[in-house]
Amino acid sequence: MTKREFLTAIANSDLSAELRNYASDAIASLDASNAKRAAKPSKAAVENASLLPTVLDYLGTCTVAVPASTVAASCGLTSASKAIAILNLGVANGTIVVSKVKSTAKSGGKVNGYSLAKSE
Repeated sequence: MTKREFLTAIANSDLSAELRNYASDAIASLDASNAKRAAKPSKAAVENASLLPTVLDYLGTCTVAVPASTVAASCGLTSASKAIAILNLGVANGTIVVSKVKSTAKSGGKVNGYSLAKSE
């Protein structure tokens, strides 16, 4: 049970008006802090947005869809997870497309491959 669920249960219960008011005020406080947090991007989001042009330049040189691990190694990123976060920014704004490609691992499964979106 989250704090919000707990406070909502208190606010909607048959307890005293004082407890219900306290819970309602606490929910309003949670809403205010969430709105404040959402208004300002995190340090990681700002850094990822600044690295997106580098990743787009690299993808422009690729003729096939490449996995995130290859993008990370080629662009000097710290990990494939970091590359995925940056690549997802491009997917969200429509400059990068995702497709399934064969993995180079022994398992031979499929992984997400990333390439530039075709401009019309």
